[in-house]
Amino acid sequence: MRRPAVGVREDVRGCRFPMSANRRGGTGPAVMVGAVTRSEITALTRRVDAQDETVRAIADTVLDIRETVEEHTGTLAEHTRLHEQHAATLAEHTATLAEHTRLHEQHAATLAEHTATLAEHTRLHEQHAATLAEHTGMLREILRRLPPPS
Repeated sequence: MRRPAVGVREDVRGCRFPMSANRRGGTGPAVMVGAVTRSEITALTRRVDAQDETVRAIADTVLDIRETVEEHTGTLAEHTRLHEQHAATLAEHTATLAEHTRLHEQHAATLAEHTATLAEHTRLHEQHAATLAEHTGMLREILRRLPPPS
């Protein structure tokens, strides 16, 4: 097997390509020592094309993800707005319910008072009815004892 020339790196697939000046530790352009065969250039071209397709696919995927994230961000903003509206409505309804509960308790107390008053009136009515029945009996007896009109 041929050893790569100085400044040329051999990757795991066997393609040889020049190292950058930074990787060599130098500052000048990449240097190739020895000849690069057409098959090596063709293999490198296929690898670069495959990598280019991969990078393009990744870029397309990133753009799709970005678009989806933007849609989701919009949906989240709308849901947040609706949530805040619902929270405000719930707070209003809670206050209304508290007021209705307070009024209900007042009405329940008033109803209890009215029920007690009605019970008292019913008792008094029964007493008056008994007294009226007694007085009616007495009047009949008085009328019976009176002489007939002349």
